[in-house]
Amino acid sequence: PLQNLSHDHEQTPVQRRPTFTTSFALTTMKLAIALLIASAHALVAPSRRQHQGTALRATAPLSQQTGFSSMDTAVLDRYMSLDTGDNVQAEYVFVDADRTARSKCRTLPKAKAKGAVTSLPKWTYDGSSTGQAPGDDSEVIIVPRAVYKDPFRGGDHILVLCDTEDPEGNPLPTNSRAPAVVKFDAGDAKKQQPWYGLEQEYTLFNLDGTTPLGWPVGGFPKPQGPYYCGAGADKSFGRAVSEAHYRACLYAGLTVSGTNAEVMPGQWEYQIGPVVGIDAADQLTISRYILDRVCEDLGVIVSIEPKPIEGDWNGAGMHINFSTEDTRKAGGLAAIEAMCEKLGTKHDVHIAAYASPAPRDSSVSSDRRGLYSNRPLSASRRLVRSTGRGQVRRGQREAPHGRLRDRRHQHVLVRRRGPRLLRPHPARHGRRGLRLPRGPPPGVERRPVPRDRAPLRDVHVGLGSPPSEAVCEARARKARGLK
Repeated sequence: PLQNLSHDHEQTPVQRRPTFTTSFALTTMKLAIALLIASAHALVAPSRRQHQGTALRATAPLSQQTGFSSMDTAVLDRYMSLDTGDNVQAEYVFVDADRTARSKCRTLPKAKAKGAVTSLPKWTYDGSSTGQAPGDDSEVIIVPRAVYKDPFRGGDHILVLCDTEDPEGNPLPTNSRAPAVVKFDAGDAKKQQPWYGLEQEYTLFNLDGTTPLGWPVGGFPKPQGPYYCGAGADKSFGRAVSEAHYRACLYAGLTVSGTNAEVMPGQWEYQIGPVVGIDAADQLTISRYILDRVCEDLGVIVSIEPKPIEGDWNGAGMHINFSTEDTRKAGGLAAIEAMCEKLGTKHDVHIAAYASPAPRDSSVSSDRRGLYSNRPLSASRRLVRSTGRGQVRRGQREAPHGRLRDRRHQHVLVRRRGPRLLRPHPARHGRRGLRLPRGPPPGVERRPVPRDRAPLRDVHVGLGSPPSEAVCEARARKARGLK
């Protein structure tokens, strides 16, 4: 037994348990190694992430949106703040065949840009791309007529309003400025000092080109009333556009006299004047161009179409206030009445020149419709049907209170109506139960079947009397395969 014990003792060594001190040291060593690895990764990770971000930016597709709204303004400002030395950028603005202002930019010496407008060089553009010249002879000459400060680039950069002429120096048919200058210079027009005050209204749309700013998509907002000169998140939509445009026009040197929100939500107005003679038309063209550029930066679409939304919604026009030296002095009322008598003899001519209707297959009307109206008038007319109370769009019903109601968007209207309880007393219609609460009608109205109606029968409308019992029995036997 003693030998076996000694043998077993030699074969089985004694196993010692680790103490608390040894375990704590091992744990501390593991934590230190993990902390060292994390610190080294933090030093290397920023550079690695920077290279990864650069690779992603280089391979990612560009945004499909246009304008500064889809770009990083901080990156753009880095380049826009660079000094251009003795040169400036001159943005030549001209009017195309649709009475819309377009532009192209060129470099000019700073000394020449600060001189008279007559010292600025003429330039050209492709008139076949603007609907003003054929493809085989597309050169159009633009002649500088007025200079303004550039509110988008700042500094000494300028906006240049130009006339459009053919290579022989004749004004294009779309150039209405040239004959207007002739009228202002003829006779005693300069002596009369004609003053103009222009009130230009416009409507703002989302980028879908269909939904006005502040309107529910596919639906209608609350009725008109609180929006005119209104303030508040539920009344004023697009104030940023109005403020930016106002400040940009003042910087450019335009005679802007005020602005306000209009009757329809998403609709605004600004006023130019009083301005004398052709300068009023020049400032109006530049102000519309600045408005287009501001909306480009802010990611909205602007329209000056006279009737942007069909139905009982406010239109957008441009009111023209006019006076002469004779009408402004004492006894001017007699001069005003004499003017009205002369205008009345050519009423049709003036209306035709103001806004002649466009052909049904035309995509742009003769008036300046703006960026939104790129659809034919016939397409918009097909969506409208005439009723006794006005016009109702397709998919709508005529509301009992005279306002348009869209049945496809009942949830929009229901949310804005207070809850109505059922009447506590039965209705007078016998078996039809209680009256339903008032409000937008449901898409399908289900009514209970009267209890006293006779049992339904197999009546074939238009085929005479119902089949006899013998005929029904023969049909049943045939269906079972019996003769």
